[in-house]
Amino acid sequence: MSGPGSSQRAKRGRLRKKPEYDREQNIQALLNRAVELFGIPYDDRDERPPDASSISYVSEQLNTSRMRVRKLLITAEVFSTELSRRIQELHNEGHSVQEISKIMGLGRAAVHSYPLC
Repeated sequence: MSGPGSSQRAKRGRLRKKPEYDREQNIQALLNRAVELFGIPYDDRDERPPDASSISYVSEQLNTSRMRVRKLLITAEVFSTELSRRIQELHNEGHSVQEISKIMGLGRAAVHSYPLC
């Protein structure tokens, strides 16, 4: 599509309400800020200083949910638990969200709350 204003059109041809809005850039900025606030990476197989930032602290600072912060931190590879590693392993093996849900005994929403990279 070419012509005046075509760079400001959404995928379906409508004019964008906020042409300056860049979703990917905003998500990356949020991810970077979450990692910065969280500080020291967390892996449940290693000890972490007791005064290290928590997911709750980061979620309060970013004014977003703990679930979203956890997903951002897992995506950035600075937060790892047995559950997150197992869900990722099952996904990498080709299991669907429904199958992972059944295997892990979790609801679909719980499985979706982990990044499936």
